[in-house]
Formats: sequence, structure tokens, C-alpha cells
Amino acid sequence: MRWLFPLLFILSCSPHYKNQAEVIVAYDGIIEAHHHPDYNTEAEFKNALNDDKYPDFIIFSSPYCGACTDLKHILNNLGWRDKVIMLNFHEEWVNLIAQYIGVNAVPAMIIDKDGGKTISQIYVGSGEIGKQLFEHLETKK
Repeated sequence: MRWLFPLLFILSCSPHYKNQAEVIVAYDGIIEAHHHPDYNTEAEFKNALNDDKYPDFIIFSSPYCGACTDLKHILNNLGWRDKVIMLNFHEEWVNLIAQYIGVNAVPAMIIDKDGGKTISQIYVGSGEIGKQLFEHLETKK
């Protein structure tokens, strides 16, 4: 019995592994590259806007937002994650885009139908985003 407490203490101090690690590359204190596995990169975003596949569903999200996390899990469970572009609102380039188009809350989504030339209505909230995605993605099955 006297070994139980030390054993539990040692077990609680064991390393915790992250399955999907966030990667930040900095040079001289300046962040050069940032990648979070739950979000698309700037290159993936540009490729999506430049390909011929329309519409593009662009979701502004945050790792600190409960509704965003729920939406991410729903997209994964329904198999729709690869059909949307999910951007991390806290990255500087994403925040600039969000400010330009008027996104000031997360989760928010816009639907791009012409390679970024027109800005669609902004859908805010996981319920409204889910409804729009269901209307667009389920009707195509």
C-alpha cells in the first residue's frame, strides 16, 4: 500500500503524446511557417481558389472555440472534411482575409463560386454552416 502513492505519481508524470502536433517554424524570432493539422495551409487555400472545382466552402475557425471543435468533429464524421477549406482564424494571413471580407466571429463560412472574385453571404454559427453544407453536399449524392 505504501508503494501505491509513488507509483500513481510516477504514472501521472509520464509524457503525454499529441497525435497531431502543431508545427511552427521561426527564424530570428519571426514565424516563417505555421501548420496546424486541423487547418488548411495558405498554399492549399490558394490551390482551392484556382482550381475548376466549385463551389469552395471556406470556414473560418479557431482551436479555442467549442462550436468550431464540434463543427470539425461533425465534418469528420460525415466525411465532408475534404470538401471544405478550414482556416485557422488566429493565423495572421487568415485574419487579414477575415477582416477584408467582414468576418468577425467564428465559426463562419463563405461560399466561393468564382475563384474569389465575389464575396458571398457570411454564414455564422455551426448550425447555419451545417445547414448550408447539408443543402449543397447532400443534394449532390
